[in-house]
Amino acid sequence: MAAVGRGYVRFAVANPEQFGIMFRLELLDPDDAEFQAGDAYTLLAATIARRVDEGRLDADPLRRTIMP
Repeated sequence: MAAVGRGYVRFAVANPEQFGIMFRLELLDPDDAEFQAGDAYTLLAATIARRVDEGRLDADPLRRTIMP
C-alpha cells in the first residue's frame, strides 16, 4: 500500500497536469483503443480492497471518500 501511495505522489509531483485529469472520466473516451487511464485506478482500488478484506484498513472512511 505504501509503495502504491509513493508511486502516486511521485507521478503527481512529476506530472501535475496529467495527475489533475487522471480521474476526470468525462474528459476521456473509454471506447478509444488508446484509453488506459483505468489501469492506475484499478490498481489503487484493488490494493485498497485487499487491505480492507484483510482487516488492515477500515472501510467506512474509504467509502465516504473514494468508494461509490
